[in-house]
Amino acid sequence: MTGEDEGQRHLRWNASAHGWIAQLDDLSIYVSEQAYEEQVRAFFASQGRERKTYTDIMRPAEAAWREQGEIERAFQQNVHYWLNCHVRGVTVSKRGETDE
Repeated sequence: MTGEDEGQRHLRWNASAHGWIAQLDDLSIYVSEQAYEEQVRAFFASQGRERKTYTDIMRPAEAAWREQGEIERAFQQNVHYWLNCHVRGVTVSKRGETDE
């Protein structure tokens, strides 16, 4: 079996047919959009998962990413913290002075 043949051995969306289609050696499978939605939801439930849209997943992730960025910017702007930070890799010096 070639890679191309294997590529057809799973369901693919077919917009003109309004359904999911798989082509096998001597068979084809057609699954209506409604039947697919019902079956995929049941499959997710059997896996203990809820099927969500991309937006359902990404909206909270994007909000968390923005919040993390805001927290990090506040940390970077806390000059007092950096003035009192005594760890290797942080050096405070007057302008024009170098630490050898």
